Amino acid sequence: MNDLAISRIRRENQRLFLNGVEVHGVQSVNLNWDNQLGLLKHVGMTYPRAVIPFGPGQGSFSVSRYVCETESISIGTLYNGVVVQDKANLYNNYGFTSGIVSSYTVRGSVGNIPQSECNLVIFGQGGRIDSTDSPHVSSQFTSIGTASDAFSPIITGPGTMTIDLNDFTTNRLQSFEVTKTVANLPQYIAGQRAPIRIDTDLNYLMNFSL
Repeated sequence: MNDLAISRIRRENQRLFLNGVEVHGVQSVNLNWDNQLGLLKHVGMTYPRAVIPFGPGQGSFSVSRYVCETESISIGTLYNGVVVQDKANLYNNYGFTSGIVSSYTVRGSVGNIPQSECNLVIFGQGGRIDSTDSPHVSSQFTSIGTASDAFSPIITGPGTMTIDLNDFTTNRLQSFEVTKTVANLPQYIAGQRAPIRIDTDLNYLMNFSL
């Protein structure tokens, strides 16, 4: 991960964008990155002479938020994500390229704003993101720079959700939780750190109370 020129950042100075589209209602984000680097050692060496990669770079990104807008996150899509302090200074950011959803959970209950949690596996870069890190980043930065500061929340209220299972329907829903888990299986070729293809396997788990 690159060094970041970010010290203490207040929450109102952090804005999350996925593929150039702002994500609202964010409560927390977490970015981790492991370059899989190791020291080159062999018989006859007094000291290691080089630092080399021993595997593909591995990263993860997670975001927790209130559901207050139309959901735009989809399974199987590659995402570039950045957290910026100022739309006029996109160089001062942290984020990732080529992330894919590994799990997504949405939950809600009477008396609470619905919440969602999304986890992504990163196959690209992590740290400060530049326009050269991905062929799509440059155009997405343009979208970020012109993003509107106006936002009108759309929050689910009582009576707006029902459960429909085949021939069983009820509007007496008290709480629910839906989780999608995705097994992402990257396919690599020799000499290349990024996968050439990512196979996915999707599973659902749903809980609710009436």
